[in-house]
Amino acid sequence: GRAEELCKYMDKVVEDLKRRTADISSRPTVYVGAVSYKGRQPFTASQALFPPLLLLNTPSIADEAGWKGGFVSMDFEYILQKQPDIVFIDLNNLDNVVADFAKDSSKYCILKAFKEGRVYSILPFNYYHTNIATALADAYFMGRVLYPERFSDIVPEEKADEIYRAFLGRELYSMFVEGFGRGFDNLGELFRCG
Repeated sequence: GRAEELCKYMDKVVEDLKRRTADISSRPTVYVGAVSYKGRQPFTASQALFPPLLLLNTPSIADEAGWKGGFVSMDFEYILQKQPDIVFIDLNNLDNVVADFAKDSSKYCILKAFKEGRVYSILPFNYYHTNIATALADAYFMGRVLYPERFSDIVPEEKADEIYRAFLGRELYSMFVEGFGRGFDNLGELFRCG
């Protein structure tokens, strides 16, 4: 039936993500900030063992700190020390980060990801529970950013709608864009340094 079909589809997607990223020897360092958890959160809110990154065989700097999964409140100093190559920000809390950046951009601009314009938005899948379809859609976008050569055949917006169709019977990506004013995006123009 429908559930069985969905399980097969999900297995195929998970396998695809893992296969694309299995044998990569050098991986960029990643930080996922402003992660939703029971309401609104600042830039320093993250999640260890972030599901989309797990699917991409890619640790985040929150994992390196030794947390065993779940919501973590990071120390800004630690993020500065780790200097992630790429930063992802949960769209649900993007306005919090933009407001904080406006107050004191200098601390953000010490981060090379901000200096180099390598800050990207992802769709929120964690609020009070995990939305698996959105987590999978995020994984493809994050894969495209982190490993462009491995995901060169993927158009993340189209892949997101394929996943929503499989899970929920309709395309939802544009609803995120309407709701947040953007979807998968490079946020460089919001965080100008120098």
